[in-house]
Amino acid sequence: MRFSRLTGKILKPNMGQSMLELIIERLGIVRQLDAIVLATTTDLSCEPVEELALSLGVGATAK
Repeated sequence: MRFSRLTGKILKPNMGQSMLELIIERLGIVRQLDAIVLATTTDLSCEPVEELALSLGVGATAK
């Protein structure tokens, strides 16, 4: 999770949920989607993002 302007912004709370949770929740409404998959890096700092995605039922892959 290397962000230059706001470190960890995808996990920061906003309206009671992290940004990642809000995005996944909204994507879950889209009927045309077969699946939601989150792509991350193999950097250890991305593990919290991957863990959250998996806990929300989203597939995650690291490249």
